Amino acid sequence: MSAVATFTARYAEWPWWARVSSKLLAVLVLTYLFVAIAVFFLQRRMMFPAGHSDVRLTAVDFAGGRGLSDVTATTDDGLTLHGWLGRAPGGPVEAGERRAILYFHGNGGDRRIRLGEIDALNALGWDVLLFDYRGYGENPGSPSEDGLRKDARACWQATLAAGYSPDRVVIAGVSLGGAVATPLAAELCESGTPPAGLLLRSTFDSMTNAASNRFPWLPVRLLLRDRFDSAAVADRVACRVFQAHGTADRIVPLRLGRALHAAFPAESADGVPKTWLALEGAGHNGVRRQGGRAYAVGERDFLEIPVPAADEVATDAGLD
Repeated sequence: MSAVATFTARYAEWPWWARVSSKLLAVLVLTYLFVAIAVFFLQRRMMFPAGHSDVRLTAVDFAGGRGLSDVTATTDDGLTLHGWLGRAPGGPVEAGERRAILYFHGNGGDRRIRLGEIDALNALGWDVLLFDYRGYGENPGSPSEDGLRKDARACWQATLAAGYSPDRVVIAGVSLGGAVATPLAAELCESGTPPAGLLLRSTFDSMTNAASNRFPWLPVRLLLRDRFDSAAVADRVACRVFQAHGTADRIVPLRLGRALHAAFPAESADGVPKTWLALEGAGHNGVRRQGGRAYAVGERDFLEIPVPAADEVATDAGLD
């Protein structure tokens, strides 16, 4: 008698409740496997949900009285990324004498919904360069960790090409954008051309930990393709660091932000201690609004970074 026939005969002798329980267990196991397989193949759609926009996001359509202009960046793999440059009112005419923030946004939505960020940072006297990632807005390509790393380097080079000096540029990242900004800052610091600072908000130590928190019932560490391990490169960031996080953040828990902050050096190469700001009651997307004066003062103080005189600025800087 074959093994299958033997099992079938013995199975028929099981009590009814054992047969029902075994069938239920089989259904649950198969369902779990199906969900895990689906998550594996659909994870990038879940991680990068915004997708392409139906219309071109030109600055003229969204300016609304702002000093916006269209800018582009070209990646190493030949993609053209579109973005906006929002110039702060007043200040020097030449870009080399102005200050800029290269802003990397989160995974939801495109640059249209970040106009408030441009306004807030312009009000502090900083120009803002805000690009969409590949696959976002009108940009070609499909997002991935490797792709967003290429995008970050291209955006940095576009910032330099616009005339800004590295030591007058702060790299900012919010949520997923923090996992784009941190490795870029680490690379620049290692190359000897550090930015003026790194400003992070509502971000995590690694996507693996963030996804495990959201889906504790899945084997995330086995399934995840894009791991965005910011903590692994944080010790290479030698510029000034400011990090803010809401205590009521349910998407990226406070402890994941703290874990990243602990991985940064205690102080920058010029001796300025890193800054951690926990904002009581602020959620994932509400740090600027819900953080109120505490966040506004912390951000403003951090951005009062001394910059060199124009004749002291190096002309050759950036990533190879």
